[in-house]
Amino acid sequence: MINNYLKFLLLRKIVTVLLLLPALCLAAKEKCKVIITSSPEAKPYELVIKKKGTKPEDSELRTKLESGIYECYIETDEIELESVIDFGEIEKRGRTACTGDFYVENGATVKIHFDGNELTVESDGPEFLKQKRMKDAGKDWVNGRIAELGVEPGNLTEAQTEMLNKEYSKWQSEYYKTNPMLAFLLDLANQVSNFDITNHNLASLLDVYHQCYESLYPGHSAHTAIKAAESDNGLQILGHRYHDYTAYDSEGAEVNISDYVAGKPTLVICWATWCLSCRKDAKDIVPLYEKYRSRGLNAFSLAREFQSADNFKAAVAEDKNPWQCLLDLDDRFKIFNNHGVSSWGLLLIDADGNIVASGFEWSDIEPALKKLFPD
Repeated sequence: MINNYLKFLLLRKIVTVLLLLPALCLAAKEKCKVIITSSPEAKPYELVIKKKGTKPEDSELRTKLESGIYECYIETDEIELESVIDFGEIEKRGRTACTGDFYVENGATVKIHFDGNELTVESDGPEFLKQKRMKDAGKDWVNGRIAELGVEPGNLTEAQTEMLNKEYSKWQSEYYKTNPMLAFLLDLANQVSNFDITNHNLASLLDVYHQCYESLYPGHSAHTAIKAAESDNGLQILGHRYHDYTAYDSEGAEVNISDYVAGKPTLVICWATWCLSCRKDAKDIVPLYEKYRSRGLNAFSLAREFQSADNFKAAVAEDKNPWQCLLDLDDRFKIFNNHGVSSWGLLLIDADGNIVASGFEWSDIEPALKKLFPD
């Protein structure tokens, strides 16, 4: 009887441990040691370590390296991309070239050195080393292509530079496919979280993600950020379909954007009344828009306003621009975040609902317009 009772207690303990294992796994932490040093004659204004994409003023990890060395441990729930930056120089001068990135990887030692002009970062973490190998291979590839062009690196023309940037993007995508690394996942998550209308390479990076990375690093929060960006209410990415969403019309009623696109080539104009240059830019493109309007180009504008729509209504009445005027008030619908702009921006949608051009200038749009409406 006693033996049976002991067996019961032992079995209960085993079951309890098995039930706790998933929770213990979920609670696993990433922890790395960071050592910052400086040259004897070099002192930063104030170095700050922060999670990539967050504000440096919110971080408590900061040092002026008064003793010449600073050490700390960073612990996170998962492998994270961190930045070190001379935030003090930003506060004093408005800019800094002293920045560097590293990963919080369990057991890694990160060594950062400041020499007065730049920060050099080294780590023995496996993900950091994977990215370093890619960067070294990328430098070799770029130098090889420049040698093939027969020019000095500092003498590249604007056209050659643009060509090399496009070729390098393709090279990098292929490298990420054949050399899987968390660096790609974290960089992509950072790009979608800080989306910019001029990021014209994002669609190809998302293709790489779906081809090679969806099942890698399961459970990492980067997957959540990427999937949110691609959701029906997500980012308006060049090369992808233009998502439907809700906005206010000039009378304050909620409307669906799909009713304003309606299967026609459509120009989307982002602006704001508090952005004086936006109103001027909108007026400047009116004659350019009219040129294509007669051929079937549709258009509407989106205004980003705060607190009240009164300024919006006054500006619409005064400017009399020849397109439907809609708005987002207090960022309720996150329209401008999803378009990758703070105020001004232009997007072109084809008749199938795909975004075929985006940017800040009419010149970013017109080549695609000419393809849609050839002479």
